[in-house]
Amino acid sequence: MNTVYYVASSFNKPLNPPSQVLLEAVGILSTNHPNKILHAIQAEVLLATWFLHSNRILQGKYHLGTAVSLTVGAGLHRIRSRRASQTVSHRMSLPPAVDSVEEGERIIGFWKVFALSNIWDTISGPTSSCIVFNGDGKGIDTPWAWEMHEYERYALPENLVGGLTVHNFLVGAPSSAREGLSMISMLAKASVLFSKAKSFADSVPRTQLNQAQLTHIRACHEYLDNLIDKFTSSLAPIPQDTQISASDVHLAVLIHTLAYTSAIHLHSPFAATDARSSTKSLSVAELATGLLPYIDYLASQTAEGFPIVNPIFGALWFVVGKVFVEELRRLRGLRRSSSASRANEVFAMLERLKASMAAVGQSSPFVADQLRRLTEAQ
Repeated sequence: MNTVYYVASSFNKPLNPPSQVLLEAVGILSTNHPNKILHAIQAEVLLATWFLHSNRILQGKYHLGTAVSLTVGAGLHRIRSRRASQTVSHRMSLPPAVDSVEEGERIIGFWKVFALSNIWDTISGPTSSCIVFNGDGKGIDTPWAWEMHEYERYALPENLVGGLTVHNFLVGAPSSAREGLSMISMLAKASVLFSKAKSFADSVPRTQLNQAQLTHIRACHEYLDNLIDKFTSSLAPIPQDTQISASDVHLAVLIHTLAYTSAIHLHSPFAATDARSSTKSLSVAELATGLLPYIDYLASQTAEGFPIVNPIFGALWFVVGKVFVEELRRLRGLRRSSSASRANEVFAMLERLKASMAAVGQSSPFVADQLRRLTEAQ
């Protein structure tokens, strides 16, 4: 609880974390608490988020890497697996869950760490060399998470067996109607697409390609493009009911923005020369900007009057903003009167995005730094 209190109280005032808080957060493994492993993972995730929010990337990635190691060491990637985990450390092994609630906490905990690791690895480079997270998903058998209230209300089927969960998602294997539809599962799926899209973009050679290379790249691009489109179309509209919690709004906006940014990454190698990729990038950038009123809503829910959101948004908005910057550069280069009106529209969207980044940047040095980079790119 010390870590929870510290992060909650410090998110809008990035100071140096007291050494006592850090010691208590990372020293829980030496205690006899029955849930010490899960609590240690939660502590590392919260500390990682705080450091990343404070633009202290190395410290943040260190704590996130520790969370990944604890997660895999405890075998949370093999919950309900038909195969025995070979990565579980005896010191880290968990006893069987006492009920559906405890098992649900473990499943949700795994997918949270998995999603954050994917996202931050994509934003700032690999957090760890863990092949379970960085591979093709074949090492992950833990079933997609339910919502926590579902674990509290229903028992998991005794015959439920997980297997190749992420891999099956990537290859488009059929699943049950309700499988993987929880918010945390959708976040995990969005993080996979975000990671794969950026990896694809980085792998496209900038040199002349032979026919075989072109065919392979086009096939990979088309497959990922269809997968991202299918995922995006499956997302439920973000509720505008004031009864929905601010945390649910926050998570829904993050999932949608990740999906749109995945498409931008995927089309980035071709956007400068291919009209379809350029149009696709601009259209999803506009969709991402259309979500900004929800950020205004989150601001209205805080005493400070400015939104306090996950620092991940800063990196995603930077990617969105770069699309507008490039489009403005293209339109202004045409020197046509017919382009002036469209340039004004794009400029207005860019300024709207920067205004939201500035508001969030009041509480997040990381987002403020992303805004600085975007402004310099203009």
